[in-house]
Amino acid sequence: MDDRRKICIETLDYDPRYVKHLADFAGTSICLDVGHLIKCDRPVLETTGNLADDVRVLHIHGVMSDGTDHRDLSYMDPELFRSVVEMMSGGRDRVMTIEVFEDDYDRSLNAIKKDV
Repeated sequence: MDDRRKICIETLDYDPRYVKHLADFAGTSICLDVGHLIKCDRPVLETTGNLADDVRVLHIHGVMSDGTDHRDLSYMDPELFRSVVEMMSGGRDRVMTIEVFEDDYDRSLNAIKKDV
């Protein structure tokens, strides 16, 4: 592949600093999974800010209080969602993937329309 930055390493449940190290070493971009940051109780805004220059893909999904993830976006704090979208809006083209399934997808689209 000519442009390794088109390849993304996803944060998943890993320490975001480790993912940043891997992406820098490999010359790739990062897929920032906001839902997994929430699930793992990581500082979402701080992590988003620290990785912003390397993020090419953003995964979003809600997380229930019991830790069940990949739920609709009504389970994500609307202010947090707006802040992440704002932080990711400047400077480069990015892809945002709504990582939910079936009925949660429609509820997520409604939450986005309401919150953004």
